[in-house]
Amino acid sequence: MALNDESLAVLRQLLPDGIFTDRQGNTDGWIEDLTLYDHAEIRLGVITHEQEATLNVEYAERSELRELKILP
Repeated sequence: MALNDESLAVLRQLLPDGIFTDRQGNTDGWIEDLTLYDHAEIRLGVITHEQEATLNVEYAERSELRELKILP
């Protein structure tokens, strides 16, 4: 399964304030400690309450994310 426009739209609804959103008690749902996998490997792991994340990307992906101003 892969992220696509539809799944990204759902994530945006559940994470309106970004990946560190902690909306406990929201009746429409919420995501805490978001974790995305690529096959059996963690690509993104978030610890919401600590405002920390781990992102595992290849060099080319890192460069692309920097060009998009997603990474410093």
